[in-house]
Parts: sequence; structure tokens; C-alpha cells
Amino acid sequence: MPGHEFTGVVTEAGPAVTRFAVGDPVAVGNIVDACGECALCRAGLGVGPGTRVAVAGLGGLGHLAVKLAVALGADTSVVSRSPDKADDARRLGARRLIVSTDPEQMADARDRFDVVIDTVSAPHDLGPYLRLVAMDGTLSHLGHLGPLTVETTDLLVGRKKLSSPTSAERPPTSFDGTTDACPAAVRSGTRRRGPLPTARRCGRAVR
Repeated sequence: MPGHEFTGVVTEAGPAVTRFAVGDPVAVGNIVDACGECALCRAGLGVGPGTRVAVAGLGGLGHLAVKLAVALGADTSVVSRSPDKADDARRLGARRLIVSTDPEQMADARDRFDVVIDTVSAPHDLGPYLRLVAMDGTLSHLGHLGPLTVETTDLLVGRKKLSSPTSAERPPTSFDGTTDACPAAVRSGTRRRGPLPTARRCGRAVR
């Protein structure tokens, strides 16, 4: 029994299936549905041309965050503990790598970014990342799902905001419909195919 997010390859397809073939790579997210009408569905990423974005962590989630930020036209940087990630960051479209273990680099990047996307999965101090956020900017925390502690002065100085995204998917992006929903993501090479929907759409999703 797989977990709530997984990838694989189609090994068999029934006679009524038209959108998938044996050998196709597929992936299933934790939520494959959306109403398209509520406030969460309508809300944007807050990222676009001219936005200064930093992505903390360059694992699987960080890779996607960088590609999407670049595709949306943001001036994108990567924050990583290791300088070894510099080539990966640039290949994904980031303009620069900031080494979080280098005090001088972190000081130079202070108050620089409109949005910092924190994808680090282990418990960690948010202070260094909040100090990278510019006036009225946002630290979007989506890596570690657990308790955290924040120094309120890191928020007060610069009127900074701490947010956490929801988890959902717009209907047009399901089942390889990414082209209609986010052409920029397709141009960047970010594609998703999901053959297993919620029960409500199970009867027609893989046809």
C-alpha cells in the first residue's frame, strides 16, 4: 500500500482508459481535487515578475518551488547550507545561491526578499530566514510540519509576516492538464500527472 504521495509507471491499462498508456510516468499527490471557488482556491502565490524570492532548502519540494518561482518571472535565489548546491540552483533557473552557514552571505542578504519559501523539512530556527525577508514581506513556511518557536521581534522589525500554505489542486491541473492552468510551469519543465483522483471523480478521471 503506497503512502499519500507517490510516483510510478503505468504497468496495465483497461480498455476504457484513453489518457494513460503502459509505460507512462504518473504521480499522485495528497490532494487531487479542488472546488475552484473558495478563497483558498482563488488565492495566488503572491509571486510574479519582479518579485524577489528566496527558496530555503533544495530538496524535492525546494526544486519545485524554484522552478515555479522562476517560471512566474520572479528574481529567484536559493538558500542552502552547502555551496555544493550552486550548480543545481542555477540549472533550475535561480540567479544566486546564498550559503546559510556563511554569516557574511546571510548578512549581505538581510531584508532583501519579498517572499522566502522555507522548504526545510527538519525542525529549525526561523529567525535567520525571517531576517532575509524585506519590509512587509512574507516567510512562507511549508517544510517542517510540527511545533515551532518564533521571536516576535523578528516579525516586528520590518512588519514581516509568517504564513503557511494550504494543500490543494485546481481542477485544470489534474491529470496532466497543467498546460491550461499554468503555461509557465510547463515551459519550465514542471509537469504533473495524477491517475488517482478523489472518489467523487474516480469513474472518469483515467479515461
